[in-house]
Amino acid sequence: LNDPQLSYHLLNNTDWSDVDVFSKRSKRNKMVYHIEERELLRLCSQDINYRSYNDNLIPILMFNKQGHYWVEFVRIFNIHVDVDIGISMRYDIKTKKMKVTG
Repeated sequence: LNDPQLSYHLLNNTDWSDVDVFSKRSKRNKMVYHIEERELLRLCSQDINYRSYNDNLIPILMFNKQGHYWVEFVRIFNIHVDVDIGISMRYDIKTKKMKVTG
């Protein structure tokens, strides 16, 4: 995903209503942001344009209860001052494409 066009394509062709949102539970006070899909795509695209140095994907090894494992990749997007989100992706061997997973 070093090519911005591939990132745009992935973001725009994701059915965001099917993507699970994960958050760490904490007893600390926290802010909750509600963002419409169109605005999320705009902010992520803006981040791709302005932070081209941040095109590194963070590999995360995932496990399930059945003992299976796989690698997901997380891309960090800055969507507001001091607000970053991570979007996780997994490479689908069958389709040979990245898919947003969370």
